[in-house]
Amino acid sequence: MANLGHGNQVIANAIAQQAAKLAYVSGLQFTHEPVEALATALCEIAPPGLTRAFFLSGGTEATEAAMKLARQYWMAKGKNTKYKIISRLPSYHGNTFGSMGVSGRQAYRVQFQNMYVDHPKIPPPICYRCPWGKTFPQCDYECASELELAIQKEGPDTVAAFLAEPVLGSTGSGMVPPAEYYPRVVEICRKYDLLFIADEILCGMGRTGYWFAITGTGAAPDILLAGKGLTGGYVPLSAMLA
Repeated sequence: MANLGHGNQVIANAIAQQAAKLAYVSGLQFTHEPVEALATALCEIAPPGLTRAFFLSGGTEATEAAMKLARQYWMAKGKNTKYKIISRLPSYHGNTFGSMGVSGRQAYRVQFQNMYVDHPKIPPPICYRCPWGKTFPQCDYECASELELAIQKEGPDTVAAFLAEPVLGSTGSGMVPPAEYYPRVVEICRKYDLLFIADEILCGMGRTGYWFAITGTGAAPDILLAGKGLTGGYVPLSAMLA
């Protein structure tokens, strides 16, 4: 999280100067120069097609904002039955009831099973211990094909999006999927009219040699989430790009 270093005086001074100048602006009615500058900077380094930014106070909120945006998008297009978010098991996307439903970290969910809406899950793309017992590259990317099977099982008209971390985070020990996994995922999403949400809250902001890990795969998400390294822990902030 602290990718900007502890006690960075440049950052501390900038925070103090901004607090002295303007501490808060309601985003419902107004905007301000710092938020516009940050939105522009993020969209400039984001994968192609992401031209808008929406800011929140943490990664969990960003996840829920993406879930809501996916739902609103399909409703605006007259496809009101699309609401399910397919994710992976294991996975972690937040700890509120909404984000808990798309997370696959069972230890965080078990006490609250009757209190949240559970969404469909598929196994993760971990070649080290392949859930299908296959060996890469002879596996023909069964991990990606599993998404298509899940969509068919749930019914394409009910599924709004696929949500995944480009690099598996705390539940996946930093595992990196095989090269063609995400391009195939995007192809499947396009085939069945799904949005692809890339959760870069943990792996984004330069930690993989790219500003965002998904960039290195050649795949383009419809929605991207950033946090943690966005501020290095100095202030609570996350972003949803679309």
